[in-house]
Amino acid sequence: METEYREVYIQSGPVPKGIYAVRQYAAGEDGSVVAVTMNVDAQGLPSLNAVAAANYDGREYVQYTVATLATQLGSHIGPRVDRKISYKPLDAYTVQIVQKQDDQIVSINTRTISANGRTMTEQQDLTNVEGQRVHNVLVFEKQ
Repeated sequence: METEYREVYIQSGPVPKGIYAVRQYAAGEDGSVVAVTMNVDAQGLPSLNAVAAANYDGREYVQYTVATLATQLGSHIGPRVDRKISYKPLDAYTVQIVQKQDDQIVSINTRTISANGRTMTEQQDLTNVEGQRVHNVLVFEKQ
């Protein structure tokens, strides 16, 4: 079963017009959830944000971004980047997501699916590339 959510609303921080995110989830045969997140620019061009296959059990799993994929694919010429993600259920509708790079936490997110399954809300606490703490609230609708 595959589910896709498209971002419909962003609260906090200015966002350039026409930019949004798409999240796609599929069930793995082993009970894991495969998540693919894409960003779409104002011209409608998609770019990969991250890919991961993980169980919702609080354990860490490898997460791939374009940068980590490039590093992994070119590992014979460069250092290995260690990127991990964990999902810890908080209740029937909510999961806490911790992302680490090189054993440093880069973001802690709380994702909640509405009781009817139509809306997904994600609160993000992260450090941006300038080293500033950022809190975002993203709202997605099931497509």
